[in-house]
Amino acid sequence: MDSSKPGVVCCRKRPDSEVVEVDLCRQFDGVLTLQDKVT
Repeated sequence: MDSSKPGVVCCRKRPDSEVVEVDLCRQFDGVLTLQDKVT
């Protein structure tokens, strides 16, 4: 993981496969959502 890309992790399906970056930020219909709870 790189500290310059918060919320992004690097994954592999197998030890010999290519590295895939996955963004863990929540998106809804392409709009980034915040962690704040809606009241």
